[in-house]
Amino acid sequence: EDNFIASKTAQMVLESKGCLVDCVFTGKAALDKLNEHYDLILLDLGLPDLHGFEVAKIIQNSNAPLALARIVIVTAFDIKENQELAEQLDIDHYLTKPFTLEKCELILKN
Repeated sequence: EDNFIASKTAQMVLESKGCLVDCVFTGKAALDKLNEHYDLILLDLGLPDLHGFEVAKIIQNSNAPLALARIVIVTAFDIKENQELAEQLDIDHYLTKPFTLEKCELILKN
C-alpha cells in the first residue's frame, strides 16, 4: 500500500484481530521480502513503481518462502478487468477499499 493512511488503517484493523503486521510502500520493497515467511499479503494494485498484479505474479512464480503466502488484492479500482485478472492469477481474495473490520474478518475467516 502506497497510501500511508490506508496502510495504517489496515494495520490497525489487522492488529485488532491479533495479527502481526509488516508494511511496505512499493512493489520493490514487497519483493525484497521474498525470503521471509508471511501468511498473508495485502497487495494494492496502484503502487508507485510496479503494478500490484506484476508483484503478485513475481511472488507466485518464485520458489521463495513468500510464495506460500495467501495474496489479497485491496484496491480502489474495482473494475471487471481487474477482477478477472485476479481470478486468472489465482489471487485468494479481491477486495475494494476501504479495508474495514468486516473485510478483515472475511479474509481471516477464509
